Amino acid sequence: ELVITDLLVSEAVGSMSKEQSYGILALVRQMRDDLVSAQGGSHAQLRHDLEQQVGLTVDKFLELQRDQILIDALFRQKIWPKVNVTWRDIQREFEQVSLGEVVLEMEEDKERTNAVLKALRLGTPLGSIEEARGSVTLGMIRLHKEDPLIAQTTEAFADGMLFSEVADLVGVSNGGVWRLFKMGLGGIEDIEVSSEIKKHLVGVSEGDILDSFELGSTVVWIAILEVEQPISLYNRRVQIAVQNALRWVQFNREKDRYVESLWGEGSLKEVKAMSDRVTNIAIRRYQQ
Repeated sequence: ELVITDLLVSEAVGSMSKEQSYGILALVRQMRDDLVSAQGGSHAQLRHDLEQQVGLTVDKFLELQRDQILIDALFRQKIWPKVNVTWRDIQREFEQVSLGEVVLEMEEDKERTNAVLKALRLGTPLGSIEEARGSVTLGMIRLHKEDPLIAQTTEAFADGMLFSEVADLVGVSNGGVWRLFKMGLGGIEDIEVSSEIKKHLVGVSEGDILDSFELGSTVVWIAILEVEQPISLYNRRVQIAVQNALRWVQFNREKDRYVESLWGEGSLKEVKAMSDRVTNIAIRRYQQ
């Protein structure tokens, strides 16, 4: 990183006009004056505070600030113009969690949105964020084939009783709620359950109660209690965060290409190999 930084600074300085050079010098002087003013006009206090807080002398601190300004200007000139995130790029990210149709989000779940935003800031792709995927909560009533309550359960459903009411009637706890499952791109049919259960989920939707079926030595009723749609493309905060994440991915890709172009062929790989060797030496010495 030090070598690359020096390379970028050299490139930035080499492409500056005399007027720009004078402007940078003036800016650094102004930064020094501002720092001193912030310490009540005391150069001694400024030196002391910088050494205590960041372990740098004033000159070194200002040099680092100047270098960052130069590199940022170089990036604005050489790299950022090549970064272009399109609407289709954003759509493709949401398609990793979409169920095939875009759902307009009428009321934002702020807790869920914040969890997705946090993961995006950590560099997690949208398709790998659990909170961004849709989910389905299934209810289950499961009775042994010889259980006399089977007849009562069948009759209760025939009479139109709610799933939770029937569950309470036959002594199934928590209103018959079984589990929450994260959905894949296939929706309710694409959850992690046994193939024997999954084949009964074809074509179902929220609120459906499946006809009873045998599962091993038991009879099972399953209900689709709640379906939470994947995070919406029209969730404005997530959409902006995805766009920003894609911009940084493109930026870093273009930056790597630009740095490669400044080196001779294979030079950057040699520097990285050298860095690995130095790291290995440091680790061995530390372990000794």
